[in-house]
Amino acid sequence: MNREVVYGGVFDWLHDRVGNDVITWSRRLKHWSDVPEIQQPAVFLAQNGEQLDRLRAVWTLRMDVYVYVNTGGDEDAVTATEMNHVVDKIADALRPRRELGETEQTLNGLVMDCRIEGKIETDAGVLGAQSVAIIPLVILAVD
Repeated sequence: MNREVVYGGVFDWLHDRVGNDVITWSRRLKHWSDVPEIQQPAVFLAQNGEQLDRLRAVWTLRMDVYVYVNTGGDEDAVTATEMNHVVDKIADALRPRRELGETEQTLNGLVMDCRIEGKIETDAGVLGAQSVAIIPLVILAVD
């Protein structure tokens, strides 16, 4: 397995399918306070650990997808609305094509599976203009 091909492939897959709805994309994580409002919505992917199942020769790779949305000075805007839209687009991009009988999202054969797994942490910006979502991904790849 080539880690950079896998991590870069996940990034490219999401960028290609969600890209028009996001202004800033990076694999270098920034804090939301370091991303100007004009550069949001922003998506950052960060590696978050790996584990090898030696019996099956399968790697479990973890990434977190950070989504930042800032509605700026619009006091009537519901910040969560745009955040939810981007999170939905990411979820759709990782959904297997069940109508074709697929049960895994292989990213066109790059990995065995790539899916959202675990709790999506959110701060919907109820006390301000900034909202954040952290989406946990699990990627299974052959050793």
